[in-house]
Amino acid sequence: MKTSVRLARLSEMETLQKIYDQGQKFQIKQGNLHQWAPGYPGLAQIKRDILKNQLFVLADERDHILAAMALIAGIDPTYQYIEGRGWLDETSYHTVHRFVSAGLRRHSGRDLLKWAISQCGNIRIDTHKANRSMLQLLEDLGFTHCGRIYLLNGDPREAFQIYLDQGTSH
Repeated sequence: MKTSVRLARLSEMETLQKIYDQGQKFQIKQGNLHQWAPGYPGLAQIKRDILKNQLFVLADERDHILAAMALIAGIDPTYQYIEGRGWLDETSYHTVHRFVSAGLRRHSGRDLLKWAISQCGNIRIDTHKANRSMLQLLEDLGFTHCGRIYLLNGDPREAFQIYLDQGTSH
C-alpha cells in the first residue's frame, strides 16, 4: 500500500477530530485515562494547526488519513524545565504533539514519525507514562528518555528526544 505525507486540509477537520476521538477511546481501553482531556484537541486547535502549516497526515493511495501529528518548530515552553537526565542537546528542534493513528493500517503511526525524523533530525516529544503503545514506539525508533516535563496545567509527562547529527536541522 502506497502512502504519502502531506499537510492536513481545512476540509478534513471533522475527520481528524473523529480520529482523535477514536485515539482517546483506544487509550482509555489500554488503561491510559489521562493522555488527553475529552474532546481534545478540538476543532479550534486542529484549525490552528492547519493554518500554521504544522498538522501533517499520512494518507493512503485513496487519500484516507492513516495518522496525524502536529510538527512544530521552535521552543516549546513546557520543555524549558525537565527533571532527570535532561535534553540531549540545546540546538533547534521540532516538537511532535497531537500524534494519533487512525487504526486503519498497521505501523502507520510509526511511518509518520519516521518521516518526521527523516525531515527534522532533532525531535522532542512527550507522552503520559500509561501510554504503553507510544512508549514502545519511541523506544523502537531510538528515542532517548530524557526525563519528566510538566504541562502548563501541572500534569507530568515523560519526555523523549531523538537527535540525528546531520549538521543542520530544518
